[in-house]
Amino acid sequence: PPVEDPYLPTDYVDPLIGAGGVGFGIAAAFPGPTVPFGHVRLGPDTSLSSGAMPIFHCAGYWYEDTHIQGFSHIHLHGTGVAEYGNVMFMPTLGIDETKTDERGYRSEFGHETETVEVGYYDVTLDDTDIRVELTATHHVGLQRYTFPAADDAVVLIDLSHSVSNDGIGDSDVHLDPDHAEITGHIFDDNGF
Repeated sequence: PPVEDPYLPTDYVDPLIGAGGVGFGIAAAFPGPTVPFGHVRLGPDTSLSSGAMPIFHCAGYWYEDTHIQGFSHIHLHGTGVAEYGNVMFMPTLGIDETKTDERGYRSEFGHETETVEVGYYDVTLDDTDIRVELTATHHVGLQRYTFPAADDAVVLIDLSHSVSNDGIGDSDVHLDPDHAEITGHIFDDNGF
């Protein structure tokens, strides 16, 4: 009888192929979790220590980067154009005026603490030792944060972030702690 392969076809996929670099070349692939025809493409937005250059971050992620700015819910895949990267969340420790800017709340990371698989992304942020796990359904991006033992755990929501550095026209967020819900809206200046 034929031997059955114990692996799924997705076990042979490397989501990092084509993730980052000059976008109009071969590097506009989005490495985060999504489902076919899903409404959410959740994933990390990265940068070098000097900041992010949109041409290298068409899908928000460049393998050569050393910092994670946050985890946003809307990315393009394979377009060669830097766009979206909206609705960004970033777990951190503590809050002060320095964390009102991306350079103040981004974190270094290394590929040795990163797992990138079809439908799943996991990384431990070097600066805070916070573990971030991401997955997605057709309509929702799911994020789980594991904080180190600390009493100053914070999750920042940056509605002005975009990988193209374009402006956001209008945004609003509401927190409902009684129902553990966050609701709001965002209008990208490019029509989103």
